[in-house]
This record gives sequence, structure tokens and C-alpha cells, in this order.
Amino acid sequence: QPRNLTPFIPPEFGTAGILRGATSCFFGYLGFDEISCLAGEAKNPQKNLPKGILYTLMLVTVLYIMAAITLTGMQPYSTISEVSGFPAAFQYHGWEWASNISAFGEIFTLPIVVLIVFMAQPRLQYALAMDGFLPSWFGELNSRGNLHNGTSFAGVIMILVATFVPFTHLNDMISAAVLVAFCMTNTSLILMWHEPPEDHPNLAMQLMGGFNVAAFAMSVLWTHSNGGFFGQTLVILAGVCGIACVVLLCKWCPQTASFGGSCMAYGGHDGYFHTPFMPITPCLGILVNTYLISQLELEGIAALLFYFCITTLFFVLTKRGSTQSLPYIRSIQELKSHEGREESANGELLLLRSISLPHPSSS
Repeated sequence: QPRNLTPFIPPEFGTAGILRGATSCFFGYLGFDEISCLAGEAKNPQKNLPKGILYTLMLVTVLYIMAAITLTGMQPYSTISEVSGFPAAFQYHGWEWASNISAFGEIFTLPIVVLIVFMAQPRLQYALAMDGFLPSWFGELNSRGNLHNGTSFAGVIMILVATFVPFTHLNDMISAAVLVAFCMTNTSLILMWHEPPEDHPNLAMQLMGGFNVAAFAMSVLWTHSNGGFFGQTLVILAGVCGIACVVLLCKWCPQTASFGGSCMAYGGHDGYFHTPFMPITPCLGILVNTYLISQLELEGIAALLFYFCITTLFFVLTKRGSTQSLPYIRSIQELKSHEGREESANGELLLLRSISLPHPSSS
């Protein structure tokens, strides 16, 4: 019904309402991040993984837009169900058979979504255990080579959260956490292509940390300053600081000839997917993500910052543990010390750190 699409943007929500809704539903993109965590199981992941993610994102985004337009066209937006959109919309028109089919589809696909979300968690715990940030118990394999301990632990935690924590409290936090993770991913991409000078090994990380802080401050101030002169002045100042960080990064930390630079055990490989317009593209991604985070209420932003401070403190404290004693890290460092360009047994170049499947030597 075309009349249901007028006005196209409801005046009581406006553009701010659209952005607020995008922030709340961003957890729907978590699955593509999960795929990245399983890169070690893909064939030729350097090429196939980025293509698969980009193609799937484009296809799913188009399907989501078409579904949203269809749903809002079926009934007035004020009557759309918040928990069961299409089944309720079909019932609104008296199509019980279509409502039942749609409801069955939702129930049938829900376990698949849970499986995808759950699948990568044991691998992430394994990577943290290998880097010394979690007990080695999370990296132990059973007789079949599976991460039984990590899988059982993650499963119990997810069951407890799903049972006792209302989804309304998790919705914004999950979406905001996904946006923060994507900011970290964009930052990591820049750090893998821009290498700091030898006399300032942490310069690139410091500049990118400054850019993230400036982008977050600018987004929050822009959204919550209510157009005041002082707030707008701080927005401009934060924007200038962010631009300065990017300029200094390009000047003092030039782009490396190969992905990873000295972080690679063996350099010179050109088989990785090249993100266009580096570092502008990931910086724009960080800016968009922080702007979506800023759409949360100030209480939600404060809770997110508190959680981020706790995890940062955990990282700093556990970093004191010696990762040099870990067998996998030590073996890679020993390989890196060899002169000349070497490859692993299967012909693939080795990264100093790996977040994928357990390394054969760890079993």
C-alpha cells in the first residue's frame, strides 16, 4: 500500500531516529565478523574471504532494504510488531497461512543464527589463551582436535545470559560492542599497512589511538551538544586533531611494501586483498562507527566506556604475563630469526600472530 510509505521518514523520528535504529540493529552484522574469525578454515582466505564478505554484505543489505520497504508497505508503521514483523503483518491482512509459514521460517533459522554466533567464540578464546590473556585450559584440544573446553565454557555462558538477561538490556550493548570491534578491525588494518620508524615503534598505535579518541569525542559532542557554541567548538577541535593524526601517520609511518611489514614472519607476499584508498577508507569506517555509537543515550555510552575500561585493565594486567614461553609464539619467533625468505610446509606465509584454527604444533 503506497499510502503506508508516506511520509517516508516519520516526523516523530526523523533522521536521528533512523540512525538510532541503525545503532540498535547493528548486531545483525555480527555474523560477518564471525566469518573473519574462521579464516583459517577457508581455502585461499587472502582472496576469497574479503570477496565473500563484500558480496554477502551487498546482497544481504539489498534484501534487508527490500524486506523493510515491503513490511512498512504492508501496514502502517505504528502498528508493526516489534517482535514478529512479517507474521503479524500477514495476520493484519488476514493471511493466516502466510503468517504461519513466516513464523515457521523465523523459528527454523533462529538456531542457525545462534550457531554462527557461537561458532567463532572458542577460536577467539584459543587465540587469547595462546597470547597469554586467558588460561591455557582454553587452548587445550581433545582427542579429535576440537576445542572442547572452550566450546563448553562458551556454551554455558551463553545459556546463562540468554536465560537470565532480558534482550532489551543487551540490544544496545551488543550493537555498540560490534561497532567498537569494527573500529578495532579498521585500526588493525591501518597498523598492518603503516609501519612506524624503528626509533618510535609505538608511534603508529599512538596516532591511531588518538584518531579513535578524536572520532569518538567528535561524534558524541556532535550528537549531544545540542548545537551550543562551546560544543560545536569542541567538535571542530576534535575533528582537527583527528585529521592531524591521519596526516602525521602518512608522513611518519609510510605504507609498507607488503601486508604486515615486520609483523610478518616472512615478508614480500602480495597475495592479500588490498583495501582501496588506504588509510582513508578504514578511517571513514571508524568515523561512521563512532557516530552510530554516539546515537546511544549518554547512560549507554557511559556503560560502554566503563566496560571498555574494564577490558583494557584486564588486557594491561594479563599482558604482564610472558607470551615468550608459549610454544607456538616461540616457534614462530625462532622461524623469523632465520635469514632469507621462508615458507611453511603448505606454502603459505606465516603471520607472527594467528587467530584461526589451532596450530598443529599445539596438539
